[in-house]
Amino acid sequence: MKAEIIILIINTIILGINIWVIRKSPVDAVKIGRELNEEKQKDDAKRELFLQLFENRGHPTNYQFVRNLNRIDVVYNDSPLVLEAWHKYFEALHQQNAVNQEKTWELLRTQLLQTMSDILGYKKMGSSELMQYYYPEGHQRQSVDEWELWTERKNYYKNSNQMILKVLENLNLEDGTQEQQDA
Repeated sequence: MKAEIIILIINTIILGINIWVIRKSPVDAVKIGRELNEEKQKDDAKRELFLQLFENRGHPTNYQFVRNLNRIDVVYNDSPLVLEAWHKYFEALHQQNAVNQEKTWELLRTQLLQTMSDILGYKKMGSSELMQYYYPEGHQRQSVDEWELWTERKNYYKNSNQMILKVLENLNLEDGTQEQQDA
């Protein structure tokens, strides 16, 4: 009888553990699924940001490039090496009248991209790949033409105000001389 009671107690304990595990398993599975999904989303965001910076690396004043630089602190908040490289680049961008400023920016930008590529597992990507980019001559001419057009428009609008004032001044002078001749 004693053995039957012990077996009954052991079976009850095993049954209780089974019920607990069965109730807890779906909750754990959902938690694990969410954690994996969050990690994948973080990794995807890092890769997307890197690729956008990489594709615009030759045009650091491009709006999209600057916009993506400003996302680094959030997207790579768990990557201290990337944040360190980004902050060095950021500080250099704010230094006025530094010697070889453009070259310094290019090197720090390349170091930033190199650090990001290492974190993402692109180990074979070297500095030379990161510094090279393709930009067709036609795009360069178009950018220059757009800049020149913008500059000309700006000058036109600036100077047109002065021209209008002179025309009005001349009209007023002519009206004044016309009135004097009539009198």
